[in-house]
Amino acid sequence: MVKSTKKDILIFAIVFAIYCLITVPLLPFSDDWSYSTSPQCGFKFTALLPSAAVWRPLDSLFGAFLGLAPSLFPFANHIAVAFGHVLGGYFTYRILLIFFGLNKKCAAISTGFFLFASGTFTAVASVDSLNQVYSSTFGIMAFYCFILFKECGKLTHYILSVLLCLLAVLSKENGLMWFVIIPFLYSYEWLISLNKNFLAANITKLYDTVKYFIFGLVFCAVYFAIRFALLGSAELGASDGSYEMTLSLSTIKRLVILVAGAFTFIDSIALFVTPRNYVLLGISILLTLPFLLWLTASGSKAFKNKDTCLRLIIILIASFMMTLPNIVTTVGEMHAYLLVFFEALLIGFLLKNEFYSDKRIIAVFLIAALLSTTIVGVHKWRCLYETSLKTRVVNDVIQRAYEGEKAPDNVLLVKVMDEKSGYSLFVQPVAFSSYYGYSARDLWNWKHPANMRDVAVTSIGEKDNAIKSALAKDDSYDAIWVIRANGDCEIIKR
Repeated sequence: MVKSTKKDILIFAIVFAIYCLITVPLLPFSDDWSYSTSPQCGFKFTALLPSAAVWRPLDSLFGAFLGLAPSLFPFANHIAVAFGHVLGGYFTYRILLIFFGLNKKCAAISTGFFLFASGTFTAVASVDSLNQVYSSTFGIMAFYCFILFKECGKLTHYILSVLLCLLAVLSKENGLMWFVIIPFLYSYEWLISLNKNFLAANITKLYDTVKYFIFGLVFCAVYFAIRFALLGSAELGASDGSYEMTLSLSTIKRLVILVAGAFTFIDSIALFVTPRNYVLLGISILLTLPFLLWLTASGSKAFKNKDTCLRLIIILIASFMMTLPNIVTTVGEMHAYLLVFFEALLIGFLLKNEFYSDKRIIAVFLIAALLSTTIVGVHKWRCLYETSLKTRVVNDVIQRAYEGEKAPDNVLLVKVMDEKSGYSLFVQPVAFSSYYGYSARDLWNWKHPANMRDVAVTSIGEKDNAIKSALAKDDSYDAIWVIRANGDCEIIKR
């Protein structure tokens, strides 16, 4: 087994330090202010139980920890996310060395794509992406432990792999896929020795793969049984409806967006956010082309080669399986994150089999990809930072309204969403940065308001009816905050 050297550890430590320097200056915005990974000073153990849409108790535990020291927010979040990302990169590197049998140079190239790809940046830079990053990292670690189990035969490695899969799914629901993807991916190993007497020579290995695949399905069934028992319902979904998989244009569009986000270095902000920056868009497309050409040419050659075709298909099917949970919900910038791990595996596979691996070719696409990633990363960082600064528009109004007065304890928040916005973090109205007033809790060290309930309306004309309806159910509010999408605030003290 290839052992890690002090130099390997040092390189990953440097990458961790770089990501900390990049992300720590970024401020919270949007649902960072209300999500469970923000300080939960009034934490209750019921927060660990599933709701209809999500069950991510590790997020709630992190929020409970921050509730003990609110001043650590959001710095602790950024550091934890950066550490999880680099940890996932380290185990990706180990998998490429041990399972794929790559030399250290090729493993480093493949891992570098995971660590610095444009598709991972938004997730690593976001305050509330602990779930996305650690769902991936725990799954990657579980795959590594499964490899050790198959090589060494120690049951403890398999138990550890199952426990890590459980942590992955308790981080975010799409981690459930690791239970079945890991044994499926491992079938790559015995397909190396395929011969004409397939059934005679490989029936035992085939049975072994199917056995652990079935075990994975059983673990999935147990997870859902526990979840539904705790929830008291067998319904999954969110406010916009139940999750469903349909063969529609929207489903295909989501898949294309995820694949493009993971396998290209195109500036998505320059493409989708108006006014469009066609110069940056053009540069990022040109710099992406060398890698896409190499990937296409190498992939085509791998498909034509009977010794590599099946193994390539296994990697592609596994990557598609992992995208399914996001295809049935809502696709955003950070949802391409885990797919980049499979990109690293694919690059490693093509390098291992020496498809167009001339040093000059590799150098060209590698330098172009790194340059594009840097340009796109700087652009995204600037946009994220500028978006987060908009929080002050709402916070300043609320702070002035309560200057020299007692902080409110029970607030009704009326979110007037009278400006349209997409799912992208980069296309949002001013008030979205403060999440329509939830950021004000930071003004009172997260102790106040002790209770906040929100109602959402689509126009200012609906405001009075929404307030009247809310007060009919609960008249204990000592303040009503009406926040419009453009940042205008109306503070009604009672």
